[in-house]
Amino acid sequence: MSKQNPDQIVDHLLSAKKPVSKAHLRAVVDLVLAQGGTVVTGYDDDGYYCGTRVPGHVVGNLVGQLTTQGLAVKVFPYGIPVIDEAFLQIGPATIGEQG
Repeated sequence: MSKQNPDQIVDHLLSAKKPVSKAHLRAVVDLVLAQGGTVVTGYDDDGYYCGTRVPGHVVGNLVGQLTTQGLAVKVFPYGIPVIDEAFLQIGPATIGEQG
């Protein structure tokens, strides 16, 4: 798998013109990549900034760091009973409050 370019990811996500600063989005992308995650999708119609796949052993730590930054995170684990990896939807906290 090739290494993802954070600047290209941020520019692609910002092209959807959602209300987020480039610096804030770059911090989220950097955090995901630093934890061994991969950004797999851009903005969704439901308002999330991006989706990621992350190794199972970093899910709790990454979710904690993202929520500390005021972000909403939806977690979809893969592998039961032991999580091998998880798909995370990351977006503004107001999205998580909608349901």
